[in-house]
Amino acid sequence: PLIKHLKDQRIFCSRSASVSEIPLVKSANKLSPKDRAADFFEKCIVPSKNRPATVKRLHNSIYSYFHKVFPEEEVSSVVEALKVAGNITVNGQKVAYADRG
Repeated sequence: PLIKHLKDQRIFCSRSASVSEIPLVKSANKLSPKDRAADFFEKCIVPSKNRPATVKRLHNSIYSYFHKVFPEEEVSSVVEALKVAGNITVNGQKVAYADRG
């Protein structure tokens, strides 16, 4: 009934056998930490004036951005990829962003 109702409302949806079969989940699991970091930085950090100022908030932002579809432990590898790319620097628990202007 829910799928029929959503389709009547012209909202695309489909039934999946399991959560791991959902297209969004499948595509997010295929990305490397470097790719995730680049995507997150370009779509969330660059256009935003309100950036996460602490490591904890950055972790939470990354985890939420990817709809919590990969293990939370992998967020650290995304943060590390941001550091390696020169997009951020971490001093203690504070995060500083590279100027991209």
